[in-house]
Amino acid sequence: MLADYAKNAGVQLAAAREPHRIHEAWLRTQYLTRRRSFPAIAAELGVSEMTVTRAARDFGIPARPPGLASHPDLVGELGDQYPPDVRRAVNGQLRGWQRLRRFQQAMQHPSLNIASHHIGANPTALVTQIQRLERDIGTPLINRATPSRPMTPTPRCAQLLHDLGRPDIQTQLDKYGQPPRGWKPDDPRRQHATRTPPTNIQRRHRCDRSAPATGRSSTAASDHEPQPSHLPDDAPCDVRRAVAGRGGWTRLHRFVTAMTHATLTEASAALSINIATLIEQLQRLERDVGAPLFHRATPASEPQRPTRRGTQLLQSLHRPDVQAIINSHLSGSAQPLRPANPDSDHTSTDGLPRDLLRAVNGQTSGWTRVERFATTMAHHSITEAADAIGINRTTLIEQLHRLESDLGAALFHRATADGQPHRPTRRGTALLQTLARPRIQALREARVRLPRVSA
Repeated sequence: MLADYAKNAGVQLAAAREPHRIHEAWLRTQYLTRRRSFPAIAAELGVSEMTVTRAARDFGIPARPPGLASHPDLVGELGDQYPPDVRRAVNGQLRGWQRLRRFQQAMQHPSLNIASHHIGANPTALVTQIQRLERDIGTPLINRATPSRPMTPTPRCAQLLHDLGRPDIQTQLDKYGQPPRGWKPDDPRRQHATRTPPTNIQRRHRCDRSAPATGRSSTAASDHEPQPSHLPDDAPCDVRRAVAGRGGWTRLHRFVTAMTHATLTEASAALSINIATLIEQLQRLERDVGAPLFHRATPASEPQRPTRRGTQLLQSLHRPDVQAIINSHLSGSAQPLRPANPDSDHTSTDGLPRDLLRAVNGQTSGWTRVERFATTMAHHSITEAADAIGINRTTLIEQLHRLESDLGAALFHRATADGQPHRPTRRGTALLQTLARPRIQALREARVRLPRVSA
């Protein structure tokens, strides 16, 4: 009808393209005999998938059910030269290589939530892919993260990650593990894409990865504070990224404080804040920097420790000019940062270790707690130590807790249910070495009242 109106009005119509003719016998051979998919046939003919689907319906060709049956060309079959778990994940599975690649990327982060943020995946989709991979292999692969510890690989997962690092398998991951549609943030093709910067946007520092300075909404502007004018031009990029948002200096200070304790629980107690608040602030700092900053403490009593990126950030924050800026942004209740000085931190003016002075605290009962700590470390468990000393186990635990409270740090890793004995931490080892010194042994025998020292 519209064509008739156009002709009556003298409007020249464009020449329509001739419809693509698909032969029934050829389509039956490709789809039913060779079991090719509609998308693959459409790509060969240069037409849309709907055109091929409509032709198959007109010819009465029954469509295969969606999923694995419709995409046999995407199903891989690996030989015996590949590890068993890799074969289970790929053989007879649709897009098994993509799940393996996504799993390998996710295990580089402390939680699946943070991993989804960094690799540009939906958190629910990432969890679904990991669960599907676990079903295909037939065993759990990761111990899920909790508010106090990161996710950790199971022994089967550690072996799978080791297998995925093989050069031949890594080549297959790079070839077949790319996202099926679109360019994801982890796609290497994005590294070669060039962008023409707008001409009406204010020039920013080379490290600034936040939104453009102009054209931001009021909500986005309220969540960012301007870069301090006195921040050195040679300040590290991670420091600039961390302070781009409101409260960045506070998060940096709390990160430095957290790394001086064995767990986030101890750090939150030292900072007098809720542990959930501390975890949220550290996760925000990791998102701003764009990388994990520390390994979480584990149930096996392994203390938390900074990653390589976190160590670099800590070294940057100990620069005198950066320390001065952090201290100027802190509230009055926050403890300012001090330059690292091992001698002043561990030794008092009279040459005695500060941990020993804090442990004894001017009391003869302090020597008792120190002696019982040394005795405890000579046994495999607190129960054995309590029997050897001749006191109640609960009393010994209370005295060890009191000693750790006086020193402000954990002194030993507790024994685990799988039979691993307790062992001293780095701070506890230093205290034991102090007690073994000849001068200190003389003070121990005489139960000398040592001077008090502030915590």
